Amino acid sequence: MYVIVDKTSKEIININPRVVDSSLNKQDIYFQYNSVNMQILAVEGSVDSLVNSGKIKLRGNEKISNGWILDKSYEEKLNEGIITPLPYQKIVDGKIVDKTIQEQVDEGIIVLQEDQKIEGNTIIKKSIEEQVNEGIIELLPEQMLKNGEIVEKPLALQLEEGHITLEPNQKIENNQIVDKTLQEQVDAGLIELDEPFEYVNENQIEYRTSQEVFDQELLITEDHFNKAIALINQDIEESIRTEFSLGVELKITKSYLDWLNEEKPENDPRKIAYNEMQEKIGQIKAGFSELKEALKTELETKFP
Repeated sequence: MYVIVDKTSKEIININPRVVDSSLNKQDIYFQYNSVNMQILAVEGSVDSLVNSGKIKLRGNEKISNGWILDKSYEEKLNEGIITPLPYQKIVDGKIVDKTIQEQVDEGIIVLQEDQKIEGNTIIKKSIEEQVNEGIIELLPEQMLKNGEIVEKPLALQLEEGHITLEPNQKIENNQIVDKTLQEQVDAGLIELDEPFEYVNENQIEYRTSQEVFDQELLITEDHFNKAIALINQDIEESIRTEFSLGVELKITKSYLDWLNEEKPENDPRKIAYNEMQEKIGQIKAGFSELKEALKTELETKFP
């Protein structure tokens, strides 16, 4: 065989295992040969003497075996420190393998973010719940964890914890802030009804007439009776105004007074108009007289 070495360092550049043959030219032995930097050594038998004499200098990854120059095995290179593991590697059973993620973290090779953790041999993101429990994520006062997610607390809970406030006329219904019903506001004292004349029906304030409160026996106090009578007088006045506006009534009355101050002809239209007006007003009052008298009688009986 032929061994091509560096002239200066004597380190092996190439080995050609061909049998020594004087007829071969140097380029046939090594195609990149140059006489300036290289030397070709013909070896017949063992290379031990060439190595021992310093004509050949073995590199760290080379060895002599049975007179031949061979590359050292992986195990030999590892044992001799020719091959060394990288920081993230280790030697296991004579082989270089990657360290586990946990080992790399423990040794500071890998730095976990605060929202990361190791699961198996993988870096994964911590769950929302873990991040909240560890203070990585800070919940707002109106927030809570539900099924591993950050959600807004129910309004009822926010109210209980003092994060929200309601107006007196408001309430929470189906997790929404809505107005209380009129009846609820009445019950809470927010709305004062003029009872028994006012009442709540289907979320509306409705009104009872004097006849209704009398028939339903809702008049309890003296004030109730007096108001019922006052309402009758108001109804009478409104009924009269429906028939005769104030301006019309005054005009008819003035014309009648003018007639009184004159010769008073019997069939004067001013007198006729006035009498018709008074008759109509009398009819209107008569329509309320029975109820009015009944109220006065009961008032005098109950509150003599």
